[in-house]
Amino acid sequence: MSKLPVFLIGGAGPVAPREFAALIAALGPVRQVVPLDMLVFHGGPPEPGFSLDTETNALLRSMDEIGADGAHIVGYSGGAAVALAFACDHPGRVASLTLEEPAWIGSDGATVLEERFWGDLTAAMELQPYEALLGFRDLMVQPQVSASLPAVAADAPWIRSLVEGVRVSIGAFAGAEVDWATLQRSPFPIYAVVGSLSNPVFELRSRRLAERLPRATVEVFEGLHHVVPPHRAAAEELAARLQAMWAQAE
Repeated sequence: MSKLPVFLIGGAGPVAPREFAALIAALGPVRQVVPLDMLVFHGGPPEPGFSLDTETNALLRSMDEIGADGAHIVGYSGGAAVALAFACDHPGRVASLTLEEPAWIGSDGATVLEERFWGDLTAAMELQPYEALLGFRDLMVQPQVSASLPAVAADAPWIRSLVEGVRVSIGAFAGAEVDWATLQRSPFPIYAVVGSLSNPVFELRSRRLAERLPRATVEVFEGLHHVVPPHRAAAEELAARLQAMWAQAE
C-alpha cells in the first residue's frame, strides 16, 4: 500500500499551518500532510445551523479534493472532536485516528468532573470577550499553570472570533453524540494524546475513550498542557510515535 496522506485539524488557536508547523517539520516530506482549519474558528462568521456535520463535511470535501480514499487523521482540541465525529460518519475513510486533548467525546458516560467542566466553560463564555478568553484559557490547564501563562492583549483582534467560535462549538457538541457502535466495529488504530498539566478533564476523556475502545492507546506527555501541547513542544517525539503507528496501519 502506498503511503496515505495525513490531515492535521487545528482548533481555536492559530491557523493550522502555523499551529502544526513544528510537527509538520518533524514529519518531513515523506508523505502528503494537509493542515486543516475548523470553519467555526477560521472560516468567517459561523453559518446558521452550524453543527459538527458542517466540520466533518468540510473534511470530507478536502479529502475528495486531493483524491484521498483514506487518510490518517490527527486532531487537536476542537479539531480532535471533528476527527472523532468524522470517524463515526466515515469510518472507511480513516486509516488511523489521533486525538490530542479532544474538546468532545460525547456525553454518554461523562463523569461529574466533565459535567462540571462544561458548566464552567459555558458560564465563562457568557462574559465579555476578553474575560471570556481568559476564562477559557484558564480552564484548559491546571491552576498552577494558569498563573504562569503569558498575558494576552485585551485588544487583540482575534479574541472576539475565538470566543464566538467556542460558544457555537459548545452548542454543536451539546447536540451530538459519539457513535460508539461504529467505532467498536472499525479496525483503525486510535491514539489519544494528553499533557500532564492540562485540566484533568482531558485525561479523563482519553481514558473514557480507551475504556469504550480497547484498541485505543493513551499517552501522557509530562510537563505539557493544552496551551503548550505535544505537537508543538514535543514534535519530534510525537512524530516518531505517529510514523510508527501509520506504518503499522498500512
